[in-house]
Amino acid sequence: MLDQYNLYKPANGFTEARQMTMQTTVIAINPIYQKIINRFIKWDTRYSEIVSATDDNGGRKQEAAYDKAADAWYLLTARERVHLAKHYHVVGY
Repeated sequence: MLDQYNLYKPANGFTEARQMTMQTTVIAINPIYQKIINRFIKWDTRYSEIVSATDDNGGRKQEAAYDKAADAWYLLTARERVHLAKHYHVVGY
């Protein structure tokens, strides 16, 4: 999907941001929120890939990825947000 932007791809085929996500596992304080935390990390990583891959604003894909990450962020409780921000580099939202 993002191949057209000439992202740096190591031998295993994953971008650097995707590799960081695979290595970053944040365990939710309350297990009910684990799925939402995983969803946030997934969409935040995609948003970061699009932003770093394009010189312009990225268009609808960038906007959609940001919206989905923000939606997941706002579904979390304040306690889970603070926990996630401590263990994962969160910018904005």
